[in-house]
Amino acid sequence: MKRKAVDAFRQNRNLSDSSSISTMFLDRKAQLEVPKRHAIIYSFYAPKLKRVMEVDSQRPPNPDSSRP
Repeated sequence: MKRKAVDAFRQNRNLSDSSSISTMFLDRKAQLEVPKRHAIIYSFYAPKLKRVMEVDSQRPPNPDSSRP
C-alpha cells in the first residue's frame, strides 16, 4: 500500500490545477480507507489465540502422553 501511495504521489506531483488536485486527494483518501476496512473486518474474524504457545498452555494435559 505504501509503495502505491508513493508511486501515485510521484505520478501526480506536477498537477497545478486546484480541481484536479482536489479530485486526486479525495481519490487517494478513499483508497486509504480500504486497508482500514480490511483491518476492522479481520478483527471481527481473527482467531482468539495469537501464538502457538497459548494453544499448548490452554489444552488440558493428556494422561496417555509420555511427556516428562
